[in-house]
Amino acid sequence: MFFGREPDFSGVRGKVPAYMAGEVGGRNMSQAEEKFELKADPPGKYCRRCGKTKPFELFSLVYSKKAGRRKRFSWCKKCNADYSSNLQKANIERTALTRRKTRLKCNYRLTPKQFDAMWQSQMQLCGICNKKLELCSKTNRKGAVVDHCHKSGMVREILCSDCNIGLGMFHDDPAVLASAIAYLAKHAQPKETP
Repeated sequence: MFFGREPDFSGVRGKVPAYMAGEVGGRNMSQAEEKFELKADPPGKYCRRCGKTKPFELFSLVYSKKAGRRKRFSWCKKCNADYSSNLQKANIERTALTRRKTRLKCNYRLTPKQFDAMWQSQMQLCGICNKKLELCSKTNRKGAVVDHCHKSGMVREILCSDCNIGLGMFHDDPAVLASAIAYLAKHAQPKETP
């Protein structure tokens, strides 16, 4: 109950507080409630690309430097994926170069120039079997790969896929490799001469 002048509800956002609902000063406040009650927010977020309101889970969380916090992306995940896919299809060469650059930097701390310098210094040959190497592509999955030490992370040389897998299977252990060589020598078939 208010004494004196009635409060001004023009600046109130949201619902009228419970203590103001009903009879205030002998008058019915149902008109004031209707005037100042905001509609409930839709259960989701509006996608700026497709124009639909969707659940919050369908929007990715991104960090906003301007806001200084994480917030939901303005496009839903489906619209964002469609856009990225179309952009990649339109720029196939650029996408391939970007992926190569990112893979070299993240996995081996190499720039494409450093990789190309290693490639030329090895004369495009495998560091173990001396086979002529080709770069990996979508059609050639068994191309040149960067060999590195898993303990120190140091890049060693460029190898063919088979030699790199072989080293990995022997856990890069020289003793095990020497044992494998002795095993092969012990069970080697003599070459037949015609």
